[in-house]
Amino acid sequence: MKNVFLLVFTLLVFSCGEKKNDKPQEFNGYSLTIEAIYNKNDKIQVYFMTGGAFSEENSVITNVYASSEIQSFKILLPKNITPENLRIDISSNKFQNNITIKNISVYKSNRLIGFGDNGEFTKYFIPNEYLSYDTDELFFKINNSLDIYDPFFLGNDALIKALKIN
Repeated sequence: MKNVFLLVFTLLVFSCGEKKNDKPQEFNGYSLTIEAIYNKNDKIQVYFMTGGAFSEENSVITNVYASSEIQSFKILLPKNITPENLRIDISSNKFQNNITIKNISVYKSNRLIGFGDNGEFTKYFIPNEYLSYDTDELFFKINNSLDIYDPFFLGNDALIKALKIN
């Protein structure tokens, strides 16, 4: 009987602790969600323009692990910045041949401010000369033949406008 009392007492003490908050925590800054398939391990580096220029200091890097399935990457920008524009370096692995991108969305405080699935993000981001879209295979081919390896998407005027409004 003493053991049963001890067990009940222990359960009550540990279950009456602080109340858990099951609500997802609100993020009060800008973030991006990128849904993509990477065939090789890689990195995504997102630059955020402030003061009219991009810089290494104003960037965030996310590791990517190879998978044949679509993965979702949530990239948080520092809380106290308001980006003027964004640049997404989609790969740093020169052996990556192609990337399937389903979605790139930008959020402010967990509120969608633009873009989305099925190529809609291309209305806001322009691929550079290292990326070309293969309409037959539905992925971005990466041009590895140039001396420099730097495939990225740059925000266009529509993105700049959307960032200003929000």
